[in-house]
Amino acid sequence: MIKITFPHGTRLSGEQLARCERTLANLVTNLSGNFDITGLTEISVVENIATPHKGEFIAAGEVLTIYGDTIEYKMQVVGTIFDPRLIGNKQAFCEFTHMLHHELAHIHDHNKIVHIYKERELLKEELTQENVMWEFTLKIWSEFIATLLSSIQNARFRIEHNIAQLNQLYEEYCVTEENKNRFALAADMICYMAYLLGDILNHESLSEEISSKIDVGEFAPLFEQLFDELQSLLVTYPNWENIFELSKLKDIIQQIANMPYNKGGEHL
Repeated sequence: MIKITFPHGTRLSGEQLARCERTLANLVTNLSGNFDITGLTEISVVENIATPHKGEFIAAGEVLTIYGDTIEYKMQVVGTIFDPRLIGNKQAFCEFTHMLHHELAHIHDHNKIVHIYKERELLKEELTQENVMWEFTLKIWSEFIATLLSSIQNARFRIEHNIAQLNQLYEEYCVTEENKNRFALAADMICYMAYLLGDILNHESLSEEISSKIDVGEFAPLFEQLFDELQSLLVTYPNWENIFELSKLKDIIQQIANMPYNKGGEHL
């Protein structure tokens, strides 16, 4: 049984609260039909979560994984749609549904390759540049597969948003000279590409339109390599022996993150 909690001081009345709890429980049941969400014990509806998403999005979530004798997952979701002023808002409901589906897909992926995620936890014990890159590589895989498994609701709106964010990040990258800031922008670009590549595989009819709107200049060939490798990994997923199955993906990501740049503003 998954425990569902709402923030203290919620504006919902007793009857509204009970109805919203039922709505959320039913959504979880319907959206997780083909997923393995073993270990999910709690969903907390909160008022805010620190998230990289900007703009019109009014849905966000995250999953806390607790390692022990068994794996336990606790999910937090921003409960904007449960504000009485937004109950019945179709756009808000679509965004929330996709976000929830996406977070459930993260749990499913974690359960499918839990041995890989446990290897990542061991690597995190020693903070080296190599281990940080392994952690980031697994994050990119995770965002890609979660998007691929969940990109049903409200696809066009979300895709347009992610393209705009990606293109904006590239524009910022082009005028940034400091290595540390450029690396952070490149990392964010890779994350948004992971979302978009998951969407492209799920919405082939939109693939040409998506590709034509993405403007990442000299990064384009490397992003094509990223896409090819993610698709290649899908062939053997989830039957991976260890984290080194992601070695080629890590190398491509490292090339993107370390793209050389000169002071004149032209990439080398």
